[in-house]
Amino acid sequence: MSVTLSLFFCTLIVVELTSFLQTVFQTTSLSAIELAISVALSAIVFGAIELEKTLMRKKPR
Repeated sequence: MSVTLSLFFCTLIVVELTSFLQTVFQTTSLSAIELAISVALSAIVFGAIELEKTLMRKKPR
């Protein structure tokens, strides 16, 4: 999980905060609300996958 968070923050820094790379990749910065929505939705997906993995481990064979 720490690797995933590290990659997320590196990507965020490179793509969102570096104006030169924004020009190269033709991106724009997300507003605080857009970023919060993105993080919340990805956290929901992450939680659902972890729940599924936990339930699959506890399932009798």
